[in-house]
Amino acid sequence: MAVRRSVWLLLLAIAPPLTMTDMPENAGFRVMRLVGKRPRISQREIAQELGMALGRVNYILRALSDKGLIKIGNFKNSGNKLGYAYALTPKGIATRSALTADFLLLKLREYDALQAEIEELRADLDDQSTGAHG
Repeated sequence: MAVRRSVWLLLLAIAPPLTMTDMPENAGFRVMRLVGKRPRISQREIAQELGMALGRVNYILRALSDKGLIKIGNFKNSGNKLGYAYALTPKGIATRSALTADFLLLKLREYDALQAEIEELRADLDDQSTGAHG
């Protein structure tokens, strides 16, 4: 446990500060996560799962493609319509991994802060109950 805590303290000390545009809540990151899991997901499905407008999803996919983070290819559906298949590029995979690591580090910081706050609240309760009975 002490080694794990030391590793996290080291990561906290050397981690660069995160900006809001880097955060995985970012719509592009969320789309990349879905595409990485389900390459043949439709834009409509992405929109429904992420609670976004279809036009916004289309714009995000084009932007990700323009940045070289995903490739968009056609495939034929059984209904003879063209569909799309999305693939994360090596650059997209690296970007998604970096954002995921940053997000995990941020959540671990939040978790540690919450644990400390919980311990303080418990101590306050213990002090109050001891003082009330004492």
